[in-house]
Amino acid sequence: MVLHADMGESPSLNRPITQLFRERFPVTVQLMAIGIVGGWALAFALALPSVMCRSRLFHDLAGGFHQILMCLPAAAMALLVFDVGGPVRAPVALVVCPRVFDYVRNLLAEAYAQPHILTARAKGLGSARILMRHVLPAAAPQLLALAGVSVSTAFGAAIPVEALCDLPGIGQLAWKAATARDLPLLVTITFAVIVMTQVCNAVSDWAGFRRRQA
Repeated sequence: MVLHADMGESPSLNRPITQLFRERFPVTVQLMAIGIVGGWALAFALALPSVMCRSRLFHDLAGGFHQILMCLPAAAMALLVFDVGGPVRAPVALVVCPRVFDYVRNLLAEAYAQPHILTARAKGLGSARILMRHVLPAAAPQLLALAGVSVSTAFGAAIPVEALCDLPGIGQLAWKAATARDLPLLVTITFAVIVMTQVCNAVSDWAGFRRRQA
């Protein structure tokens, strides 16, 4: 049935599961994409100055912000953003950011401590050139592996965000299936998440392997 794109019918919604997925999948993909890109951008915005600047104050502020975000669940962030009238897609980025911040900061710190990068800085090469030509290529395999994990994190955050902010995506569908005890729909969503996670991890591992070979 699955091979023929026939996933059965949802008992609680009385609609084909394939049709439900087709309608809701673009909403969740857009939410996850915005969350992953925004979370990584925010993590880099905090990690890069923390590594490059000598200021202990900035390092402690970035670490404190990271700890605050780690302590807040996605549901609390969604409620806070919804109450203040902020962008409802922002909470996913705020969930992804602290999960990658520490790892990104450590990778950048290790890369900047390499002898050839220290030599380049001593020769007066610009910070942007050092970052793009030396630091990021050295850290690329590990960053690609972390990117695969970010997909699972983003989907986990999308479930409460979609449910609380009334976004008609897969996460909201999973919430409705759980509250209605819709076992066929829950099993299908779980299977889809497992496949998506495995595919993303395999692609990131393959990309990291190719990068190391190059």
